[in-house]
Amino acid sequence: MGYPLSRILLHPGAGFLMLALLLLFLRGRQWRWLLFVPPLAALVLSVNLDHGSHWLLSYLGQQLTLGRVDRLSLLFTGLFAVESLICMLYAFHVTEKAHHIASLVYMACAFGAILARDYWSFFIFWEIMTVASVFLIWLNRTPRSVAAGFSYLMVLTVGSLFLLAGILLRYEAVGSFAFDPADAGLMRHYDWLIFTGFCITAAVVPLHAWLTEACATATLPGTVIISIFTAKTAVYALARCFPGLAALTVLGIVSALYGMLYALLERDLRRMLAYLMVSQIGLMLAGIGMGTPMTMNGALALAWCHTFSNGLLFMAAGCLVAASGKEEVLSAGKVGRGLPLVMIAYLIGAISVSGAPLLNGFVSAPMILHGAMEGGRPFVAILLTMALLGGFAAACLRFVNAAWGTGSAVETGGAAPLAGNRVAALGMGSALCLIQGILPGSLYRLLPFPAQYHPYAPWNIFIA
Repeated sequence: MGYPLSRILLHPGAGFLMLALLLLFLRGRQWRWLLFVPPLAALVLSVNLDHGSHWLLSYLGQQLTLGRVDRLSLLFTGLFAVESLICMLYAFHVTEKAHHIASLVYMACAFGAILARDYWSFFIFWEIMTVASVFLIWLNRTPRSVAAGFSYLMVLTVGSLFLLAGILLRYEAVGSFAFDPADAGLMRHYDWLIFTGFCITAAVVPLHAWLTEACATATLPGTVIISIFTAKTAVYALARCFPGLAALTVLGIVSALYGMLYALLERDLRRMLAYLMVSQIGLMLAGIGMGTPMTMNGALALAWCHTFSNGLLFMAAGCLVAASGKEEVLSAGKVGRGLPLVMIAYLIGAISVSGAPLLNGFVSAPMILHGAMEGGRPFVAILLTMALLGGFAAACLRFVNAAWGTGSAVETGGAAPLAGNRVAALGMGSALCLIQGILPGSLYRLLPFPAQYHPYAPWNIFIA
């Protein structure tokens, strides 16, 4: 027997979907203040969710469970709730209703996918996410964004077809749509199909081009949103279904090094950050692939921390691109000299993703390296450390050189003053990066395994 509507409305994603429908009928501009209601409601609901299965529905003869609440799903639910609030704040100045409707539907389905208990529910939300997110690219309304949007849609549709084929073949073999871990030591053909679908959406090299192009061509607020929800949902799915799969470690190392190398070579600011994101996702996947409690904790802690630091980087990059009117690293760096608050936020994000002490990257990424060393994989730890160092050179040193090492004139691009909501979003993102780095226990309490790691022990500071 299904849950009544009153119970369904307590789903953290329900408020986003309801507001998206409501916006179709609202006029004027005061409706923008309603954008903060769904994230705040999702945050309250995620804190008060009880462990177990919730929101059972009958659909096409199947019993769907829209809510599996455990430590893993709660980690991502809380993460998405906080980051959706920051995204709404950053995009508050956008007056185009279509942009906000697409964002709301996209976020609602991200919550739905994270909390799904069965593959069928997951797939439905997964597909709607893809359709909603592509509008954040098309709404930029340039020839390049139109082409990139179609490519994005085609690639993720191919990934969805792999996923659907795997789900149906799995159901035929085992008679269940249960969204549960596969046996990493005995992968079946349907497991590999599901795995491939997840890897495409996680932007695993060589299936990553959709992410770099989408981040470079979407609307400025849309870039921030896309960089957070799609790939992180896929990381969650891989952590849920394929922990300990050795192929993930190999793919993670390749992605980490490839993304780092291309971030160093890229001249487009948002594309550079997208490659850096590919590299960071590679670190997460390597941790999941090793599958020990320490590396799993490290991968999930990095997924949490990277969401805030990566979002901060893309928000700051959006401000710099808007001010300079150009996408190049050099132009954005120069204009940043006239926007000190934006530059401070950018550097906090860049130093954080590099794993520097006192910022949230330091309390997460080194856990993966520590776990690799504990597990007798020093070569893996060395390669991932190289990826982190290269990321620091790409995101921080290279940008600082662009801002202060070339020329003396400060470019302003004739831009209007920075919108107050953008300043607030940058401040909120920066504060969270600092708080999580200074108080790592607040994060470690949320991880699925007991965290026996002390980031500020002298030895850990030295090797980091």
